[in-house]
Amino acid sequence: RFLAGGAQGEGDFSLVLLNGLPPNRAVWFAGWQNQDPALGSSLIGIHHPDGSYKRIAFGARVTDRAASVGGQAAPAARFLQVQMTDGRIEGGSSGSPLYDAGGRIVGALSYGPVAPPGQSECDIANFRAGYGRFTSAYETLRPLLEDGVSTPLSVTPQTLSFRGADGI
Repeated sequence: RFLAGGAQGEGDFSLVLLNGLPPNRAVWFAGWQNQDPALGSSLIGIHHPDGSYKRIAFGARVTDRAASVGGQAAPAARFLQVQMTDGRIEGGSSGSPLYDAGGRIVGALSYGPVAPPGQSECDIANFRAGYGRFTSAYETLRPLLEDGVSTPLSVTPQTLSFRGADGI
């Protein structure tokens, strides 16, 4: 179920609530960081392009810059620029998380390199990718992620049931 989101100009993000656990899948929970990583910080993108096996890309935050994605403006203030030095990002990975060194989500993939005709993603090295800043999305998502009364989220690992004070 779609809970909230923002268009490209707002940071290209969405939050959905699953009706249940994905079938036959291991489930991992990740925290988030509501502060942008410093320039030069090591970052990791993990994705499953088009539902395929896991891919990982390693890089560092570089100076932000505006971009045009499919003819839509991606303002620098809403996107983290990451210079990837190892690994790949492939089509079908949009929305995948960007993690800081502490394993917390700091962004979601919006755009990356496109292989020229006759080449593949394996032919692209040392590329930049744009990740919607979690700090931008947080402005909209905060009421859904925090209950405002410091009530902890309770998780029962045996059944993977959740109960939060905000009723979600």
